[in-house]
Amino acid sequence: MVLFLALFEIEDFQENQNQYFFIDDPISSLDDNNIFITALSIMNLIKNYSSNRKIIITTHHIGFFSIIANWLTKGEKSNKYRELIEIYILGKQTDGELFLEKPKNAIFLYHLHLLKVLNEAKNENRLVAYHFVLLRQLLENIASFLGTGRFSYVLEKIGITDANDISNRLNVLSHKNIFTYESEIITSDSKHLIIEILDKLQDKFEFNI
Repeated sequence: MVLFLALFEIEDFQENQNQYFFIDDPISSLDDNNIFITALSIMNLIKNYSSNRKIIITTHHIGFFSIIANWLTKGEKSNKYRELIEIYILGKQTDGELFLEKPKNAIFLYHLHLLKVLNEAKNENRLVAYHFVLLRQLLENIASFLGTGRFSYVLEKIGITDANDISNRLNVLSHKNIFTYESEIITSDSKHLIIEILDKLQDKFEFNI
């Protein structure tokens, strides 16, 4: 991935490429601690080349998918990209046939993807900073499903004390600029916060994951 991004700094490489850039699975399980730096690098690539190139990105990593999709559709510069992008999740029918589905048509399925990733990280004791972004996106999606744009409402519903204060804390901890400069390691208090919210979500909504 580093070599690929470095090639874009070479003028001859840029000029000799056709109108498509295809980036296949840039995040592996070994890259979790660098996920924000990688995502930010790809966002810079999109910023610099999307005006004259079609950029196709595929990934199996739900965390990376969530971050890129969120930045492109809800980030500070999302107005520039929102009408230009297509986002899909690969699904599988009962007969084994594969299909592409837009996340907005599978919002509950998206909840389950995020829940699965977060619960696996919790159970394997490998929660890191970027999981706050996934947790926030999970809460936002549940809030949308419940008919509100305020994810603190979900915290209130599951019995989190001081829901507004906790939502403000999640806003700070999930802000992308933090992860560009600071370690992915989080404190035990932060881990306990994620675990508490996940446990209370499961107790309240009884998700089948």
